[in-house]
Amino acid sequence: MFYYEFESLSGYHGPRDDLPPFHASQRPSDSIIYVIDESVRGSNLSLNGYPRATTPFLQSLETQGLLKNLGICVAAGSFSHISNAYLISGHNAFPDDTFRTARNPTLFDYAKKMGYETIYIDIDNGYLSLLVKAAGDGPVRSLDRYMNDQWFEERHIDLESTMDLGVARVLSSLLNERGGYFIVVNKKGLHFHYRYRYPDDMASTIWNPVMEASDPIDPSPTGREKLVNTYDNGIRFQVDAFFRAFVSETTNQNYVILYTSDHGQTLAEHGQLYTHMKPDKVIVDVPDFFVSGERYSKKGFLADIPPGIRVSHLNNFATLLDLMGVPMSLRVRPYDKSIFSLTADDNRVRYYMSGSLHGFGDYVVKMIPTPPDEGWGVSRPFGNIPTSE
Repeated sequence: MFYYEFESLSGYHGPRDDLPPFHASQRPSDSIIYVIDESVRGSNLSLNGYPRATTPFLQSLETQGLLKNLGICVAAGSFSHISNAYLISGHNAFPDDTFRTARNPTLFDYAKKMGYETIYIDIDNGYLSLLVKAAGDGPVRSLDRYMNDQWFEERHIDLESTMDLGVARVLSSLLNERGGYFIVVNKKGLHFHYRYRYPDDMASTIWNPVMEASDPIDPSPTGREKLVNTYDNGIRFQVDAFFRAFVSETTNQNYVILYTSDHGQTLAEHGQLYTHMKPDKVIVDVPDFFVSGERYSKKGFLADIPPGIRVSHLNNFATLLDLMGVPMSLRVRPYDKSIFSLTADDNRVRYYMSGSLHGFGDYVVKMIPTPPDEGWGVSRPFGNIPTSE
């Protein structure tokens, strides 16, 4: 947050670029939901081969053909504000020394052009929520509704007890009213301290022993066992149960969700006392997958994704434009390839950054090669892994 506040004072403060004129003939019938989770490590999902059943419901959706998994994605950054800046703007160069993350049209601009009603749900209070304060003709345009913690409180939805499941139920109620939504969600997810991220009951505590809510990170074998147990319980609730609640309560089945996380967590894998915000490659290990309704009208897009592709946060922007049906003539920037256009030869090197978004201060740009360094994209329940460079 310090980096964001400093750079927001020093950076670009003008309007975003306009899109060319375009008139959508009608409101679309489908809905698109972009879920950006918080601090979810992709390799801790059993969907991605993790040996614990952290995501059994997601795996059942995959078996039914309702989930298309893209494997371990490389996040744009090791900070929330870096990843969100790239995810919402489609910029694709590190660092952003030309302020394109502040100049580019946003996903909301494109969605509005295509006739969608645009909603931003933010209970993480990160990068985007600060930009929304300058809405209208400022950094975030084309936004019909903004739902934050206060919005939930005013409607007597207690996120302290329901956590992210309260958001899932609001999404269901929106879709059950009608279609034609484009919704971006910044979830609360699994920011440390992990013990605050799932209910304090036996049903939600699947793996023991766990940390106390205020415990610091202890990288010893015993401490790491508690750390990972607590985190995995959080995955089961904040990720798997979130989707279970949404799918079970949504009757309008013409929707697609693109799900990712802003960054992952180290889980003290090599003795780290930090969770993120460093140029550590384990931090950019995040999930990326689609969940679609049984009657999603553009299911052919998902069925045609070839096997063996490698994905990055930078591919998500054009992917969402494809799902909206945005014509190439309306796309004003040279975005990275859509997931639907990737081949097994693409993304042999996937870049990410840490530090100063605009290059004002210290920053590092690093890469995940193909094949990745040994151990990247893999997690295990507990026990220290020997320290490596």
